[in-house]
Amino acid sequence: MPNDSYLNDMDLSRLFRPTAEAQGLPGLCYTDPDYHRLEQKRLFAEGWPAVAVGAELPRPGDLLPISVAGQPVLLVRDREGAVRAFHNICSHRGVVLVERAARGQPVVRCPYHSWAYGLDGRLLKTPDIGGSGKHTVPGLDPTALGLKPVRCGQWGDVIFVNLSGTAPELADWLDPLIRRWQHVDLGLLRHAGTAEFEVAADWKIAVENAVEFYHLPWVHPDLNSYSGADVHYFCNAGDRFAGTASAGYRPGRPAGETLPPFPDLTPELFARAEYPIVFPNMHFGLMADHAFAHILYPAGPGRHRQRFHLYVIGDAAMDPRLAAARAETLERWRAINAEDIGIVESLQLGRASEAYGGGRFSPAQDYVSHFFMRSIARHLGYQPPADAPSFSGAEEHTAPIRYSA
Repeated sequence: MPNDSYLNDMDLSRLFRPTAEAQGLPGLCYTDPDYHRLEQKRLFAEGWPAVAVGAELPRPGDLLPISVAGQPVLLVRDREGAVRAFHNICSHRGVVLVERAARGQPVVRCPYHSWAYGLDGRLLKTPDIGGSGKHTVPGLDPTALGLKPVRCGQWGDVIFVNLSGTAPELADWLDPLIRRWQHVDLGLLRHAGTAEFEVAADWKIAVENAVEFYHLPWVHPDLNSYSGADVHYFCNAGDRFAGTASAGYRPGRPAGETLPPFPDLTPELFARAEYPIVFPNMHFGLMADHAFAHILYPAGPGRHRQRFHLYVIGDAAMDPRLAAARAETLERWRAINAEDIGIVESLQLGRASEAYGGGRFSPAQDYVSHFFMRSIARHLGYQPPADAPSFSGAEEHTAPIRYSA
């Protein structure tokens, strides 16, 4: 593992200049295994990464194995309906307990020697540990050998974990975004479908692409025709949430039907759509009539996996007669995200070039990409120059960018 001086030795001082003068993260931040390990520790083990949604384990006894910062973790829906997280290893010999998602399991059973754990993590059975037919031995304390818990929390349907146990409370971590969206009841969100993508690029490139609209006319001509760059702006909520937004959102009519919106929205709020990054690895979109949670899973330098979860508003939106509308909304977002993959993978190839020195930013178009890179450096422990201009996240670019091709 690189030591704390690793980033400071890289000299990222130009990253902390004003956006028009700054250079981005160097290519090794997208290609170097040592950097990747540091990032996994500081961002994904010590922070609150999004790791799943509740719809992926809907019933008691559902099990979902995941990997967080290279560690095997098990999500469990317990008998009371709460989601718990544990280190996904047996207390006996350390074998991985669950390798594939499972439904309705009464216990978590080790495939090696059949030790069994309750859905609350308690060690329940140690068959034949003292020999054939002898299921206990002197000195064995089951209370000390349960599954090791991982700190876990939920915001709406999204599940977060904190491996280190040292991050602020999840509610405090998310507080700026919760306050920003207090005009809507996120408890009305209903899971309506999932799309998955495998991308041969570092996860950060996908984030940087998601938080700028400069590329819309060329990469997303269809999207740009009804949600153009000229009605977009940047939004911030504290130092962990920044993204793009639109002041001209108009719900579509997929399959000739209208999905129900959040209740009691003013015309201004109805037309607002916001798409911030929930730091570090979730792109969350909130619109009048639906939302999405787009979670990115690093899989090493130069590749990652994505799961895109669509949500609609209220039980009425789950009516069977709206099935086609839900399906077409999901397909529209699937197609938009698929359009980005080629560009994102090309950017990854470019990051490996010796000629890449971090690139430059458009002060009008790349504000959040710059913001995100600076947030990465700060959370990794980089100490910027004392005279670096403030970039606290309190600033908000509210005026839509007037765009000319």
